This record gives sequence, structure tokens and C-alpha cells, in this order.
Amino acid sequence: MKLTYLYKFLYLGIIGISLFAVQSCSSDDNEEALEPTQVNGHEVVDLGLSVKWATCNIGAATPTECGNYYAWGETTTKNNYYWETYKWCNGDNESLTKYCNTDGLTVLSSSDDVATVKWGNKWRTPTKKEYEELFRRCEVEWTKKDNVNGCLVTGPSGKSIFLPAAGFRSLTDLRRNGTYGPYLTATLYSNGDQDCAYIFTFEQNKSIKEEWGIFWGLRCFGFPVRAVCKQ
Repeated sequence: MKLTYLYKFLYLGIIGISLFAVQSCSSDDNEEALEPTQVNGHEVVDLGLSVKWATCNIGAATPTECGNYYAWGETTTKNNYYWETYKWCNGDNESLTKYCNTDGLTVLSSSDDVATVKWGNKWRTPTKKEYEELFRRCEVEWTKKDNVNGCLVTGPSGKSIFLPAAGFRSLTDLRRNGTYGPYLTATLYSNGDQDCAYIFTFEQNKSIKEEWGIFWGLRCFGFPVRAVCKQ
């Protein structure tokens, strides 16, 4: 009799452990399912920073595609990227009509932010500060993914994104594609040259500490855009 009771006790104990394990796994799965992987139909990654980052550039279908190129403050692509075709001037960089001394605007309005216009209100172009956070708090390295050169960014969460070295567009030419990755920020350059905006850059065979990071580029040139959102 004592032996029978012992078997029953062990049997019930095993069932209890199994049920506990199933419930625990189900709870973890539910927590994972609650974390959004898409916002407005576009994949998002939580790198463990103040904002979440898109997995693809604006206009790209996969993380390794370069996507489209946009002048700062413009929301459509075009064939020629220079001052003569730039939306916010009258033909040259001496005749800026917005984001200049006359209005004092230094960060893109949502109506001029291609990420917001193309992907919806939850998305926007990262600010200079948010790219600084990305560069400061994440591990960055030059790498190749699916035969495409670019920058692998791994965040404090252990998750990562890939930024292709998409180059940029000047006049009618695509320049430095495959060796250079300049990405638009939403922030106007603040050191006097209002014809420039801050960009986050990385480059093949350049020092990560000294030659990667936040620089600036002419607003009229076409650059790739990687969006962020708050969730």
C-alpha cells in the first residue's frame, strides 16, 4: 500500500511539473507575441534604445536593398539632385525658403518628413541625437550581408539592424554606392551653414572611432533614409 501511494505521489508530481512548464512557456510566448514586430506594415526592431528602428530603408523591400534617395525635407524622388531642383530654395543655396533664418526651424516638420509621409504618423526620420545614441550605445561594424556591403548595428538588447552602404545621389549620378553609407537625420546643421543637414555616415576602410559618426551633407543631395518610431 505504501508503495502504491508513493507511485501516485510521484505521478502527480510529474504532472504538476509538466503543467507548470507548459504554463511558463505559454506565458513567455504570450509576452513575445505582445511585442510588435510591425508598425503600419513595416518591420521594426527594438535595439534597446529610446526609439525603435526599421529593418529596411524607405523604398526598400529587404534590409539589404538601398531603397530610395531623398533630398532633406523632400518626400519624392527625382532624376536630378541639386539646388536647381531643390524644393526649399529659389535655385541656389543663397535663396533658401524654409528651415533658414526666416523661420528658425531646425528639425523637419512631419509634412516634410519622408518617413512620416510614406509610412504614417508613427514613423519619422531619426534626429541627430537619436543617431548619436545609436552610435554611442550600439556595437557597429563593417560587414557584408547577402553580398551587400554595409554596417551591422547591434543594440543593448542583443538585436541588430543592417544599414546598406547605399551611397548618395548628386545631380544625376549615384556616388560611392557599396563603400559609403550616409543616412539623413531630421536635424538641420547648426554651425552656420543652413544649406546642410546632419547625416550619419560609415565608410569602408575608415576608422570607426575617428571617421564614422555624425557629419553633414548638402540638403539638395539625395540620401537614403532609415526610419524610427516610438511604440
